[in-house]
Amino acid sequence: MRGDTVTDSIKMKGILENGYGLSPKLVMRDKDLSIEAKAIYAYMSSFAGNGENAFPRVDTVCKDLSISEDRFRKHRDQLLNKGYITIVRNREKGKFYNNVYVINHTITLKHGDGEIRARQNKGTNNNKELNNNSISNSSSNAFAFYQNNFGVISPFVADNIEHWINDLSEELVIESMKIALKANKKFNYAEGILKDWYRNNIKTLDDVQAKETERKKGSNKGDGKVARF
Repeated sequence: MRGDTVTDSIKMKGILENGYGLSPKLVMRDKDLSIEAKAIYAYMSSFAGNGENAFPRVDTVCKDLSISEDRFRKHRDQLLNKGYITIVRNREKGKFYNNVYVINHTITLKHGDGEIRARQNKGTNNNKELNNNSISNSSSNAFAFYQNNFGVISPFVADNIEHWINDLSEELVIESMKIALKANKKFNYAEGILKDWYRNNIKTLDDVQAKETERKKGSNKGDGKVARF
């Protein structure tokens, strides 16, 4: 019979033809969210109408919304901190592969501070548990090192760590944090070191050691700030 061999289909025409999604009234009426955060949420939702779909790169999102990348991350973090979305960072063979933006349709109001947090299928969780969950599927040594030595990792810091892992390497990110700890400094000190290493084309721990040896010998005094031991 024809019905056993042919699969029927249905399609949209018009403005919904290229995809659509839902924007809950709760999100749109949340006075703690900026208009940019609401726009980013609506943009993400438009790609999620049919389940899991490919999501544009950040630079494409910024072009579509006519905002800078820093502005995008700033207002996206409002959605992360309120629990409306979660980012799962996938890794393949130890390297960053892609982000999966999860739009959480189940949230709960946390009494006491009035903030809305995400609720997983297994129950509610506080902000610390949410942040840990955001990186649990991609937790690398760098993320674990940060949490063990600096404290709970925020989505903003997690993004920065991911950025430096991609631009340099995980071992250099960890090394920069070790140097910061020895100097009794915070993570922004480690980022300063990473910026210097990036500018000076430091790619490996051997490069770090070689540059420090040069510094000690006084042959490259102008680069003394590269390695802050």
